[in-house]
Amino acid sequence: MKADEIKSLLEAVFFEDEYEIYDVDYVKYGHKLKRIFVKCYSERLNKHMAMLFVDNYIIGTTIVEDVWRITWTLPNQNYYMNIPGTSTKRNPKDIGDTKSFLMLSKQKLKDVILINEMNRRLMEDMRRMDNEPTEIIRDFKLKQIL
Repeated sequence: MKADEIKSLLEAVFFEDEYEIYDVDYVKYGHKLKRIFVKCYSERLNKHMAMLFVDNYIIGTTIVEDVWRITWTLPNQNYYMNIPGTSTKRNPKDIGDTKSFLMLSKQKLKDVILINEMNRRLMEDMRRMDNEPTEIIRDFKLKQIL
């Protein structure tokens, strides 16, 4: 599967206004490659932020040009997984449905955004507990009484 095919699938799946799809050309080990980013809109930052990207699978110094992987940018780590159905010419047993996989990824991306938001709120509450313990304890006790 070529980069243009992957990009058109991403545009078909992530068609909503809250997402932006763009690609970047780069050179790795003398090969010209393309990396495709999916950006999600952040209300807090008031701009689009890259949450995942798709690029060719690279093993050491070997670039596998017909296998694509998706990289999830999570708060404390990156998670990589190969996209099924992208290497059918080299591997006829790779019969995964790429579009369905990307649609499922879109649902998971919404979950990741929700988890990030919940984590942000938790950290704000923890900072508030550290800075304003008297008010927090007072509010907690009042809620317990009611």
